Amino acid sequence: MNREQATVALVHLADFLAVGGTAASGSEVRSLMAQGPVDSWPQAPISRDPGSIYQAAVANATAAHLLDWDDVMLGVPNHPGSVIWPALLACAEPSTAVRRLCECFLEGVGMAAELAGCLGPGHYAAGWHATATVGRLAAAYAAGLLVHDDSDTAWNGMQLAAITSSGFTDVFGTSAKSVQVGLATGAAVHAALLAAAVTDMPDVLVPESSLGRVIGILRAPVRNASYVSDDALAELRIKEFPCCYFAHAPVLAAQELNSSQPIETGESIVLVVSASAARVCKVSRPGTIDEARFSLPYLVASALEGDRDGALGLLDGSVLVSSETERRASDVSIQIDPDLPDMTASVHVGERRVTVSLEDVRAGASERSVRNKASQLPTELRELIHACLSRDEKAQDQFLDSPVAGIFTPSTTPSEQSRRVT
Repeated sequence: MNREQATVALVHLADFLAVGGTAASGSEVRSLMAQGPVDSWPQAPISRDPGSIYQAAVANATAAHLLDWDDVMLGVPNHPGSVIWPALLACAEPSTAVRRLCECFLEGVGMAAELAGCLGPGHYAAGWHATATVGRLAAAYAAGLLVHDDSDTAWNGMQLAAITSSGFTDVFGTSAKSVQVGLATGAAVHAALLAAAVTDMPDVLVPESSLGRVIGILRAPVRNASYVSDDALAELRIKEFPCCYFAHAPVLAAQELNSSQPIETGESIVLVVSASAARVCKVSRPGTIDEARFSLPYLVASALEGDRDGALGLLDGSVLVSSETERRASDVSIQIDPDLPDMTASVHVGERRVTVSLEDVRAGASERSVRNKASQLPTELRELIHACLSRDEKAQDQFLDSPVAGIFTPSTTPSEQSRRVT
């Protein structure tokens, strides 16, 4: 792991802590995390027994994905940070160095990219939730490396996790989406812990297997490869808004058009998006904040109001209660361009037009959005996030060489007064 790779890993660790910490400060997450009151973030295993490790993984992953603000990987879209970091933190021994967590995270990201190439876009288009399928396997591989320090055993754990593969896009726009991610991470950790015990596990990630036919494997993943690559890291993105990433380009295009000349209420706004964006972000009149995260008209309308809380009204709920948002949303119509790339969108108002593409924007080491997410968190957690983001090489090395026990067991209780959410 070179310096640049370590920096990318630490930015994504900081992002995981920021979005999970924000979610964990809200009362709604407590019942979903299935581990009682949230006393600190991230949750640490109560003991080293498998049940405690599983619970911590489920709790941390559920919270990390709750706001749909976690990082994202393009290709077969998935959220690597919300599955890999919880798996690693749950499985880490107290003496494990942060550097080793980062190395395993990067291997997990590389594996996610490899698996995405094995599945192709048809996997997501068929209705599979890639974070719960691709992400599950990548998390099992990363956790297996951490636990066993052996790539063959980690591979075996990934195959074991594969037979539990599930997760569907039907739950998008509901709180079940984050639970689905939490359960997938728990399964990944369980498989990683069992990887050395199940010695006769066949390779099921091949096109001719029953699993391969069901989930659409086009080719078997390459074994014993170096999965960390610049190409894989280039597919990572840090989200600016707590909503589906397919909505980011339309929102940014609307904001850019509005900044050049304000768009008045009542003006017709036409969004031109890809078929995938229209299929995923299909909610026209959301009744909950979870639904609003997948509503292009409401997200664009909220953006035109000046992005009141820096998050399109999705943290304080104003996206749903603002009458101005509702009026502006009724001005928005959506057109599908089948030739448009997934992360590109255009906004038209009369003769004015702005197109934004996120396809070539490398945001894997973007710090501004992470710092914005962390600004309202408790002091101890905010300082931990800032330590992840340090660019002083001596300070970064000291942090990387620190043991997990002294860093990821914070005593701070997230404030009940923190702004939130669903």
